[in-house]
Amino acid sequence: MKIRFEKETFRFFYKQFSLFPIRILDDVPGSDLNYDLVLTYGYIDHEKGFCFEVLALCKSERNRSDDLSDEMSIVIPAEKVKDEEAEIVNDDELLKERYKDRIRILEENFEDKRLTEIRELPYLDDLRDEIYIDDVEVYLHKKEMDLEICHVRLESHEDGRFTGILLDEPDQDLGCHKGDTISFILQKISDGTWMALADMNN
Repeated sequence: MKIRFEKETFRFFYKQFSLFPIRILDDVPGSDLNYDLVLTYGYIDHEKGFCFEVLALCKSERNRSDDLSDEMSIVIPAEKVKDEEAEIVNDDELLKERYKDRIRILEENFEDKRLTEIRELPYLDDLRDEIYIDDVEVYLHKKEMDLEICHVRLESHEDGRFTGILLDEPDQDLGCHKGDTISFILQKISDGTWMALADMNN
């Protein structure tokens, strides 16, 4: 089954192997060998958003793949391929074993227990940025002022309260500024979805 990043949640691709057409690469090593697919692994960079690490170049008609060398790292941002059709690869365990060293390096560089737990919370998905998965929309509330929506980059979660870095400069004098750490809670609204609310009165 072929799917597109822009049509699905990031979970279809997160820590999964997927095949994209070779055209997603600007400069294809060994392009004269007629590769037509690239094998990738999806991960989240806290600052750069969802990315795909290229693991191998593939020839679909011969069911053959050639791994990139360990010294070569090609990273494809999801923004670049969000409207490309990709195929999720199902022989997961075989690939996990084959690329365990590459996956380990990605986990060491980009996985954090606090963030991993937050990424597993499905009720945040409606608030997340499509590409920058750790960034969510938060309503900032202060008495006698309008509710204002700003983006916050999630950092931690404990006892139902989230903390993160404010990514926008508020239009109003809410007592906080871009780059500040703020906290917020989630509230379920009438349509069954959730909203993030930061109380700026304290």
